[in-house]
Amino acid sequence: MKRKKKFGLGLLLSLIVAIMAGCQAVNGVDLNNVLLKSTDVHSYESTESVHLQLLMDDSLAVPEEAAKLVDMLKDITVTLDQKVADATQSSASGTLTLGKVSIPFELYTNGTQVLANVGGTKHPLLLSSGAVGEDIGSELSIPVDASIITEQYKKMIPLVVKQMPNPKKLNVSMQSSTIHGESVFGAKVHAEIKGSELTDWLTTFITNLVSDEESFKSIMKLVLTAQMAEEGTLSDEELATAIDEAYTEAKGELPDLISQLKEELSAEEVQSVLNDDLSLSADLFVDSHGDIRKSNITVNMKLPADKTEGLNGIILEVNSEKWNVNQTVKVDPIDAAGALEIGPSFNQYYFLKNLEPTSPLYSLLTNDLKATDVNLHLLVMPNAQVNYQRLPYLKKTTTMVPVRLAEDLGGEVTWDAVNKQIVITDILSGKVIALKEGSNTAVVDGKPVQMAAPVETVGGRSFVPAKFLATEFGCKLIWHSEDQSIEISRP
Repeated sequence: MKRKKKFGLGLLLSLIVAIMAGCQAVNGVDLNNVLLKSTDVHSYESTESVHLQLLMDDSLAVPEEAAKLVDMLKDITVTLDQKVADATQSSASGTLTLGKVSIPFELYTNGTQVLANVGGTKHPLLLSSGAVGEDIGSELSIPVDASIITEQYKKMIPLVVKQMPNPKKLNVSMQSSTIHGESVFGAKVHAEIKGSELTDWLTTFITNLVSDEESFKSIMKLVLTAQMAEEGTLSDEELATAIDEAYTEAKGELPDLISQLKEELSAEEVQSVLNDDLSLSADLFVDSHGDIRKSNITVNMKLPADKTEGLNGIILEVNSEKWNVNQTVKVDPIDAAGALEIGPSFNQYYFLKNLEPTSPLYSLLTNDLKATDVNLHLLVMPNAQVNYQRLPYLKKTTTMVPVRLAEDLGGEVTWDAVNKQIVITDILSGKVIALKEGSNTAVVDGKPVQMAAPVETVGGRSFVPAKFLATEFGCKLIWHSEDQSIEISRP
């Protein structure tokens, strides 16, 4: 059975634990085992939050139209209450906060579908999760057979982690912590690493990895086994040969690789970031079963003011608290009745039509992000020619444009085979326009409207007068005589 791989907070948490686990055990806590345990979590409930701050230079002059957008994007928070029943069923509810704008949302997946309610939607949004999983696997060239990948990953963890050097700051203390109203006794693990330490940490890790022939070859075998699950099998002899060749090549190239890595990381622009102003800290609470129940991860990055055009730094903080680990968890499903399916033709206009006009998200998209604003600048040919493709052209004194241009203005174009006419629907307003080949009379919401010229077909494409189309979509039409072009804008 193929499943889509899950990427997100869990991946970040695993990376942090892996870096911390270089010393294997601290004060009796085997961090390597903690990382292994994290791959065996099948169900849980959790609260999570992500807070991203962009530290902007307040003295920077920001254009008035962009100031509100900058204020929103420089302070982003996501809060999430999540329920995971198994590998296929989960639900979540939370809030996305952009500056002072808060947008509630709900998510639900049952293994074949993902359903979402986003603040103000009239009907749930429906996405086929199977197709998404296949696309991810294809785009990233990642095998997506979950059982094989997970098994190889588990086997690989101890081989990789034991090669990792210890961070300079790592300590463990035994204490109690309150998790979802329950007092839990366990180990608090604290680790820190600075940007100035990353070059030595990385080069030491790579050197250790390649120098340990037995571990390196074991890792290569696991990697190739996972790849074979997706791409086909190799004989035992071919597999052994591939592993030997990979090790010989890696060992031979190690000095050059380390030298090149150090050179690249010592470059001035890299060192302006990889210094003591970059820090990563993590606090994890591990219970007596070895499960990570609480975490706080902070990344603090100060950027050189002379190279970032007003962005002075970034602070990322990720918090989570988990309970009912590997227990029975009941998710909160979303009813798919009336759901709006997100397909290839889905665009911002369909999304906005599904939103309540009074919702904060509708206001954000239309007023702040200008999601419906359109501005088209099109050259106009002197006459109708097939080789002009979709370009507008002049028919005497009338500028003709492709009917399909309506799609760029927020319209849907379909063919009515029964009445042999083109139907254009303004997605937001619901206005319906019917056009017939050879006729200069359009029918708009049931009423006849005269056009300056009849609909005609050139090179298999239907064309209509530009002024008519612009008027019906509430657009502004401007003629630019200097370059023989038209400009169509919809606010």
